[in-house]
Amino acid sequence: FPSDDSYGRKWFEEMPFDKKINYSRQASSILKATQVVEYLDHTEFVFSYLGKLYRSSTKLLGAYNVNNVLAAIAVGIDLGLEVSTILKSTEAFDGVDGRLQKQEISGVSYFVDFAHTPDGLEKTLSFLAGQKGEKKLITVFGCPGNRDKEKRPVMGEIARRYSDVAICTDDDPATENRLKVLDDLSKPIQERLLADGKSSYIIPERQYAIQFAMDIAQPGDIVLLAGKGHEQVQLTNFGKRKRNDRTALLELARSAR
Repeated sequence: FPSDDSYGRKWFEEMPFDKKINYSRQASSILKATQVVEYLDHTEFVFSYLGKLYRSSTKLLGAYNVNNVLAAIAVGIDLGLEVSTILKSTEAFDGVDGRLQKQEISGVSYFVDFAHTPDGLEKTLSFLAGQKGEKKLITVFGCPGNRDKEKRPVMGEIARRYSDVAICTDDDPATENRLKVLDDLSKPIQERLLADGKSSYIIPERQYAIQFAMDIAQPGDIVLLAGKGHEQVQLTNFGKRKRNDRTALLELARSAR
Protein backbone atom coordinates (compact mmCIF):
# COMPACT_ATOMS: atom_id res chain seq x y z
CA PHE A 1 0.00 0.00 0.00
CA PRO A 2 1.39 3.47 -0.90
CA SER A 3 1.79 5.43 2.33
CA ASP A 4 2.39 8.67 0.42
CA ASP A 5 -1.26 8.51 -0.63
CA SER A 6 -4.17 9.11 1.75
CA TYR A 7 -6.17 6.23 0.27
CA GLY A 8 -3.17 3.94 0.56
CA ARG A 9 -2.82 4.78 4.24
CA LYS A 10 -6.54 4.21 4.79
CA TRP A 11 -6.51 0.84 3.02
CA PHE A 12 -3.41 -0.29 4.91
CA GLU A 13 -5.17 0.39 8.19
CA GLU A 14 -8.54 -1.08 7.23
CA MET A 15 -7.87 -4.06 4.95
CA PRO A 16 -8.12 -7.32 6.96
CA PHE A 17 -5.15 -9.10 5.38
CA ASP A 18 -2.79 -11.31 7.41
CA LYS A 19 0.26 -9.78 5.74
CA LYS A 20 0.44 -6.17 4.63
CA ILE A 21 3.35 -4.08 3.35
CA ASN A 22 3.28 -0.33 2.90
CA TYR A 23 5.91 1.72 1.08
CA SER A 24 6.85 5.37 0.83
CA ARG A 25 9.43 7.99 -0.03
CA GLN A 26 8.10 10.39 2.59
CA ALA A 27 6.03 8.73 5.32
CA SER A 28 6.98 6.10 7.86
CA SER A 29 6.47 2.66 6.31
CA ILE A 30 7.74 -0.91 6.16
CA LEU A 31 9.57 -0.13 2.89
CA LYS A 32 10.99 3.39 3.02
CA ALA A 33 13.09 4.94 0.23
CA THR A 34 15.58 7.74 0.91
CA GLN A 35 18.57 9.38 -0.77
CA VAL A 36 16.84 9.45 -4.16
CA VAL A 37 19.14 10.83 -6.88
CA GLU A 38 17.74 11.46 -10.36
CA TYR A 39 19.69 11.21 -13.61
CA LEU A 40 18.63 11.35 -17.25
CA ASP A 41 19.27 7.64 -17.72
CA HIS A 42 18.60 6.08 -14.29
CA THR A 43 17.55 6.74 -10.70
CA GLU A 44 19.46 5.75 -7.58
CA PHE A 45 18.01 5.30 -4.10
CA VAL A 46 18.40 3.62 -0.74
CA PHE A 47 15.56 1.79 0.99
CA SER A 48 15.09 0.19 4.38
CA TYR A 49 13.33 -3.06 5.19
CA LEU A 50 13.24 -4.75 8.59
CA GLY A 51 16.04 -2.58 9.90
CA LYS A 52 18.41 -3.23 6.99
CA LEU A 53 19.45 -0.72 4.32
CA TYR A 54 19.67 -1.64 0.63
CA ARG A 55 21.23 0.50 -2.09
CA SER A 56 19.59 0.12 -5.48
CA SER A 57 18.98 1.76 -8.85
CA THR A 58 16.38 1.61 -11.58
CA LYS A 59 16.30 2.44 -15.27
CA LEU A 60 12.94 4.10 -14.62
CA LEU A 61 13.31 7.87 -14.53
CA GLY A 62 12.09 10.38 -11.96
CA ALA A 63 11.76 10.13 -8.19
CA TYR A 64 8.06 9.28 -8.50
CA ASN A 65 9.01 6.03 -10.23
CA VAL A 66 10.85 4.92 -7.11
CA ASN A 67 7.37 4.35 -5.65
CA ASN A 68 6.64 1.96 -8.50
CA VAL A 69 9.86 0.06 -7.81
CA LEU A 70 8.99 -0.12 -4.10
CA ALA A 71 5.59 -1.55 -5.04
CA ALA A 72 7.30 -4.26 -7.12
CA ILE A 73 9.69 -5.03 -4.25
CA ALA A 74 6.73 -5.30 -1.87
CA VAL A 75 5.01 -7.80 -4.16
CA GLY A 76 8.20 -9.86 -4.39
CA ILE A 77 8.57 -9.91 -0.63
CA ASP A 78 4.93 -10.97 -0.25
CA LEU A 79 5.63 -13.86 -2.64
CA GLY A 80 8.48 -14.99 -0.43
CA LEU A 81 11.41 -13.93 -2.62
CA GLU A 82 14.72 -12.78 -1.19
CA VAL A 83 15.33 -9.04 -1.49
CA SER A 84 18.58 -9.66 -3.39
CA THR A 85 16.69 -11.74 -5.96
CA ILE A 86 14.01 -9.08 -6.35
CA LEU A 87 16.60 -6.35 -6.93
CA LYS A 88 18.24 -8.29 -9.76
CA SER A 89 14.93 -8.04 -11.62
CA THR A 90 13.98 -4.47 -10.73
CA GLU A 91 17.45 -3.17 -11.62
CA ALA A 92 17.44 -4.99 -14.98
CA PHE A 93 13.93 -3.87 -15.96
CA ASP A 94 14.14 -1.57 -19.00
CA GLY A 95 10.78 0.08 -18.50
CA VAL A 96 7.67 0.27 -20.63
CA ASP A 97 7.38 1.64 -24.16
CA GLY A 98 6.18 5.22 -24.19
CA ARG A 99 6.87 5.94 -20.52
CA LEU A 100 9.71 8.46 -20.42
CA GLN A 101 11.33 6.44 -23.20
CA LYS A 102 14.64 8.07 -24.08
CA GLN A 103 16.20 8.45 -27.53
CA GLU A 104 19.50 10.28 -28.01
CA ILE A 105 19.86 11.95 -31.43
CA SER A 106 22.70 14.33 -32.36
CA GLY A 107 23.37 15.23 -28.73
CA VAL A 108 19.71 15.99 -27.98
CA SER A 109 17.82 13.91 -25.41
CA TYR A 110 14.33 13.08 -26.69
CA PHE A 111 11.70 11.55 -24.41
CA VAL A 112 8.45 9.94 -25.53
CA ASP A 113 5.95 9.88 -22.68
CA PHE A 114 2.29 9.02 -22.24
CA ALA A 115 1.71 12.00 -19.91
CA HIS A 116 -1.79 13.12 -20.92
CA THR A 117 -3.20 14.42 -17.63
CA PRO A 118 -2.19 17.49 -15.62
CA ASP A 119 -0.68 15.31 -12.89
CA GLY A 120 1.25 13.14 -15.33
CA LEU A 121 2.54 16.09 -17.34
CA GLU A 122 3.67 17.94 -14.22
CA LYS A 123 5.55 14.94 -12.85
CA THR A 124 7.33 14.40 -16.16
CA LEU A 125 8.14 18.05 -16.81
CA SER A 126 9.29 18.78 -13.27
CA PHE A 127 11.76 15.90 -13.54
CA LEU A 128 13.07 16.97 -16.96
CA ALA A 129 13.28 20.64 -15.95
CA GLY A 130 15.46 19.61 -13.03
CA GLN A 131 17.84 17.85 -15.42
CA LYS A 132 18.28 20.45 -18.16
CA GLY A 133 20.74 22.77 -16.43
CA GLU A 134 21.42 25.80 -18.64
CA LYS A 135 19.99 24.12 -21.74
CA LYS A 136 16.44 24.27 -23.06
CA LEU A 137 13.44 22.08 -22.39
CA ILE A 138 11.20 21.87 -25.47
CA THR A 139 7.74 20.34 -24.99
CA VAL A 140 5.48 19.03 -27.75
CA PHE A 141 2.04 18.35 -26.31
CA GLY A 142 -1.70 18.49 -26.90
CA CYS A 143 -5.07 17.45 -25.49
CA PRO A 144 -7.71 15.08 -26.85
CA GLY A 145 -10.92 16.31 -28.41
CA ASN A 146 -14.51 15.62 -27.30
CA ARG A 147 -13.62 15.32 -23.59
CA ASP A 148 -11.80 16.79 -20.60
CA LYS A 149 -12.07 20.35 -21.89
CA GLU A 150 -11.45 21.77 -18.44
CA LYS A 151 -7.95 20.32 -18.29
CA ARG A 152 -6.72 22.06 -21.46
CA PRO A 153 -5.75 25.42 -19.91
CA VAL A 154 -4.32 23.54 -16.92
CA MET A 155 -2.09 21.48 -19.20
CA GLY A 156 -1.06 24.65 -21.02
CA GLU A 157 -0.12 26.35 -17.77
CA ILE A 158 1.97 23.38 -16.67
CA ALA A 159 3.82 23.35 -19.99
CA ARG A 160 4.39 27.11 -19.70
CA ARG A 161 5.76 26.81 -16.18
CA TYR A 162 8.40 24.20 -16.92
CA SER A 163 9.23 24.57 -20.63
CA ASP A 164 11.47 27.02 -22.43
CA VAL A 165 9.60 26.29 -25.65
CA ALA A 166 6.02 24.97 -25.68
CA ILE A 167 4.71 23.54 -28.96
CA CYS A 168 0.95 22.92 -28.97
CA THR A 169 -0.12 20.25 -31.42
CA ASP A 170 -2.79 17.63 -32.10
CA ASP A 171 -3.19 14.79 -29.64
CA ASP A 172 -6.39 12.94 -30.55
CA PRO A 173 -8.76 15.72 -31.72
CA ALA A 174 -11.20 13.05 -32.94
CA THR A 175 -14.36 14.78 -34.21
CA GLU A 176 -13.88 18.08 -32.36
CA ASN A 177 -12.42 20.91 -34.43
CA ARG A 178 -8.67 20.55 -33.96
CA LEU A 179 -8.16 24.34 -33.98
CA LYS A 180 -10.70 24.77 -31.18
CA VAL A 181 -8.81 22.25 -29.05
CA LEU A 182 -5.51 24.03 -29.70
CA ASP A 183 -7.05 27.41 -28.96
CA ASP A 184 -8.35 26.17 -25.60
CA LEU A 185 -4.92 24.76 -24.85
CA SER A 186 -2.77 27.70 -25.87
CA LYS A 187 -4.79 30.90 -25.55
CA PRO A 188 -4.59 31.27 -21.74
CA ILE A 189 -0.78 30.99 -21.76
CA GLN A 190 0.39 33.11 -24.69
CA GLU A 191 0.94 36.39 -22.85
CA ARG A 192 2.58 34.77 -19.84
CA LEU A 193 4.97 32.78 -21.99
CA LEU A 194 6.17 35.94 -23.67
CA ALA A 195 6.42 37.77 -20.36
CA ASP A 196 8.63 34.97 -19.04
CA GLY A 197 10.98 35.32 -21.99
CA LYS A 198 9.87 31.95 -23.28
CA SER A 199 8.21 31.03 -26.56
CA SER A 200 5.25 29.00 -27.75
CA TYR A 201 4.03 27.75 -31.10
CA ILE A 202 0.86 26.19 -32.46
CA ILE A 203 1.54 23.52 -35.09
CA PRO A 204 -1.60 21.40 -35.61
CA GLU A 205 -0.02 18.54 -37.55
CA ARG A 206 1.85 16.44 -34.98
CA GLN A 207 4.49 15.21 -37.43
CA TYR A 208 5.38 18.80 -38.32
CA ALA A 209 5.45 19.76 -34.64
CA ILE A 210 7.97 17.01 -33.92
CA GLN A 211 10.01 18.06 -36.95
CA PHE A 212 10.04 21.67 -35.74
CA ALA A 213 11.19 20.61 -32.28
CA MET A 214 14.04 18.67 -33.87
CA ASP A 215 14.97 21.65 -36.04
CA ILE A 216 15.31 24.09 -33.13
CA ALA A 217 16.87 21.71 -30.59
CA GLN A 218 20.57 22.15 -29.90
CA PRO A 219 23.02 19.63 -28.38
CA GLY A 220 22.32 19.30 -24.67
CA ASP A 221 18.66 20.30 -24.99
CA ILE A 222 15.81 18.06 -23.85
CA VAL A 223 12.72 17.48 -26.00
CA LEU A 224 9.56 15.91 -24.58
CA LEU A 225 6.95 14.40 -26.88
CA ALA A 226 4.02 14.12 -24.50
CA GLY A 227 0.58 12.57 -24.66
CA LYS A 228 0.70 9.66 -27.08
CA GLY A 229 3.39 7.44 -25.57
CA HIS A 230 3.05 3.83 -26.72
CA GLU A 231 -0.06 4.44 -28.84
CA GLN A 232 0.03 3.37 -32.48
CA VAL A 233 -3.08 5.21 -33.71
CA GLN A 234 -4.10 8.87 -33.78
CA LEU A 235 -7.76 9.92 -33.94
CA THR A 236 -7.79 12.92 -36.26
CA ASN A 237 -10.49 15.11 -37.79
CA PHE A 238 -9.98 13.00 -40.90
CA GLY A 239 -10.35 9.60 -39.26
CA LYS A 240 -7.95 7.11 -37.70
CA ARG A 241 -4.31 7.38 -38.70
CA LYS A 242 -1.51 4.96 -37.94
CA ARG A 243 1.21 6.85 -36.11
CA ASN A 244 3.58 6.54 -33.18
CA ASP A 245 5.74 9.32 -31.72
CA ARG A 246 8.93 7.28 -31.36
CA THR A 247 8.57 5.85 -34.87
CA ALA A 248 8.01 9.36 -36.25
CA LEU A 249 11.05 10.65 -34.37
CA LEU A 250 13.34 7.94 -35.73
CA GLU A 251 12.03 8.32 -39.28
CA LEU A 252 12.57 12.07 -39.21
CA ALA A 253 16.08 11.56 -37.84
CA ARG A 254 16.91 9.11 -40.64
CA SER A 255 15.57 11.42 -43.34
CA ALA A 256 17.73 14.27 -42.02
CA ARG A 257 20.98 12.37 -42.57
